[in-house]
Amino acid sequence: MKRLSCVSAVLMVIFCQITAVKAAPLFLITDSYMPYSYKVDGEAKGVNVDAVKEVMQRINVSYPINFLPWKRGMKILRERSRKALFPVVYTEQRAKSLKFACSLATDTLFFYALKSRVFERKSLNDFRELNVAYLSGSVGEKYLKEQNFPNITALSTQEQVYGMLHKGRVDLIPQGEDNVSAVRNSQYKSELLQNTGVKLLETKYCVAFSKDVPDSEVERWEGALADMALDGSLAKIRLRYEAKLLESKQ
Repeated sequence: MKRLSCVSAVLMVIFCQITAVKAAPLFLITDSYMPYSYKVDGEAKGVNVDAVKEVMQRINVSYPINFLPWKRGMKILRERSRKALFPVVYTEQRAKSLKFACSLATDTLFFYALKSRVFERKSLNDFRELNVAYLSGSVGEKYLKEQNFPNITALSTQEQVYGMLHKGRVDLIPQGEDNVSAVRNSQYKSELLQNTGVKLLETKYCVAFSKDVPDSEVERWEGALADMALDGSLAKIRLRYEAKLLESKQ
């Protein structure tokens, strides 16, 4: 009888621990990258931030959004429980250790250079000996290393990546076509860039979750994102921020 009581007590403790983990709030992480995620007077704003806020409203949850460098955020996501990071490009390799709710957006990655540079190169191999800067931990890093590009520089923020190109310290940066369009006339000065026409890969930007987050919870996020794509909410958020950028420069 005592043994049964002990077993029951142990099972109850385990049950309570599991329940507590499921009920624990998510620790949401993003990085600073105008106009996708940034702070104004302490309030999180941006295209991706507003999309995530609307997802939470639709699934009836509310978590604060924490700003950290993207690489640090990815490290926390992989090593700790109940974490979520956005945006993260979905890859099959990442899906082995993370869970994904897709998608906040899709994009196509190209090599970009300054308009002042003249290029006659037509293929990926033609660019192999040039200097390239990229965001550390990004899908661009993985691609460049897989393609054995020898002269590559990892940087912590997109601002640093764009800055290296504008200062002439590198020749190329890998960027999404929609991203470059979205940050025109901002501190990134993407209007001064040219698309080289060399396509690297298609990308899908998602919310990534630590592996312990239940599938049912991730599916609720993905369902809300799918509904927002269908009803036009994601497109409306993006258009709203594009209009704000134009207004601020007039």
